[in-house]
Amino acid sequence: MNDTSAAGVAEVSGAPPRHWTPRMLTDRNLHHYPSAGKRRWYLAVVVVATIVLYYEAYAPGAVSPLVLAHYHMTFSYYLYSTIVGSAFGAISSLIGAWGDRYGRANLIVGGVGVVALLQLFAVPNMPNKLSWVAMIIIIGFCEGIILVNTPAVVRDFTSQHGRGTAMGFWTLGPVAGSFIVSIVSRNTLPIYHDWQSQFDISGIVGIGMFLVALFFLRELSPEIRDQLMVSTRDRVLVEAKA
Repeated sequence: MNDTSAAGVAEVSGAPPRHWTPRMLTDRNLHHYPSAGKRRWYLAVVVVATIVLYYEAYAPGAVSPLVLAHYHMTFSYYLYSTIVGSAFGAISSLIGAWGDRYGRANLIVGGVGVVALLQLFAVPNMPNKLSWVAMIIIIGFCEGIILVNTPAVVRDFTSQHGRGTAMGFWTLGPVAGSFIVSIVSRNTLPIYHDWQSQFDISGIVGIGMFLVALFFLRELSPEIRDQLMVSTRDRVLVEAKA
């Protein structure tokens, strides 16, 4: 079998091409519907990315008393800043529509990386409460873009028969994120004794998630994505229509 044929077989099976190229980091389109194993893998990456994003989003709340004391911030100031951050996150969800132009997977990967870097290097080093709040709002803005595209990718990789189950796993994000931030803060705050440590930890976790998504997350090409798939048995028909 020649190289061209081997690459074609790899694409049909949903497996990555034999020879890795830098283009794979930006061109994430799959032109054939992936096999069941690959599809579960892509879904797992998206769900875990969602959990990590919610974990990072809940990190400020876990250490809010320490943050208030550090910046001499009133509770009302913190509360209103949280509301503003949520509003910016809702507004940024409209930008999530750019996923059709630049790629949903690309927006997810880039957003996860940006949020992780801000959590690790920016938030713990803000000099005053205004800059700290501004950074939290920026993170919320980025997360709004990502969290619009993650359920879209889940939808693309599931047929109508299995979509409810897949979306059920996606909704684990807020619950699992809250659980993780509670476990981490309870076990690490007595060791490090400062609120900055929680952002360091969440940032490191986010960078790990970014690397996984960077190399392994893919999405369906627009031609395949636009076809209606009721069950996985429609795979051949969907590809033929595309």
